[in-house]
Amino acid sequence: MNMLFLLLMLITQGFMVQPDRIEIEVAGGRKITRKLVVTNITSDTIFIRVHVERFDEDSSGKIIFEKWSDDTSVLINPLEFYLAPGENKNVRITLSTPYKMSSELWGMIIFSQIPPPEERFSTIRFVREIGVPYYLIPIGAFRQCDIDTSFIRNDTLYFLVSNQGLMHLRARVMFKLENIEKSELTEKKLPNVFILPEHSVYLSFPIDTLKPGRYVARIRINYGGAFAIEGVKSFIVE
Repeated sequence: MNMLFLLLMLITQGFMVQPDRIEIEVAGGRKITRKLVVTNITSDTIFIRVHVERFDEDSSGKIIFEKWSDDTSVLINPLEFYLAPGENKNVRITLSTPYKMSSELWGMIIFSQIPPPEERFSTIRFVREIGVPYYLIPIGAFRQCDIDTSFIRNDTLYFLVSNQGLMHLRARVMFKLENIEKSELTEKKLPNVFILPEHSVYLSFPIDTLKPGRYVARIRINYGGAFAIEGVKSFIVE
């Protein structure tokens, strides 16, 4: 019973980290230090460990984490600590850039709430994690975005959107679908489309429920550049 109670106690614990991301425009060969504040929002003392992971993005927009190699470009202090109920802890993050910085650098700072490193907690494996991404943007980098192509496959309409710039994009997407004969209009908003530098993602829209007819699909992408970009795809459902 005591072990079950302890496990339930750990599951109900929680914490928060602020800010939720780090974005810095920086030149090569520099060191930048930022502060992250970790807060214990429960009535129990918890144990936090911090590490860094790299991540990438596949063509569907899914974030994929990669194994972190031995790299001194990110220094964290402290790496692990206890937090009393309601306590705040400042964690210092020092980020270093190479002298030749041709594109944006990014990674994820992972805060893990884990059992304390004590023998009586050795059988408990519950872990809660919060990730804070960081982005080091070359000075002078600007946003570039384009719609490369569109096509239909397996009752799904795809638009391939590419980030051709040296910094990440957060785009707002408006998708409109019109039945030409009946003038029926469907709208769908995608408010948080994320694309890493020099990556492309497919935006997909199911069309399997459409009735026979002639359709026009329009997509408008506001990515923070000087102008929004638009794409059009006409197709027939038989």
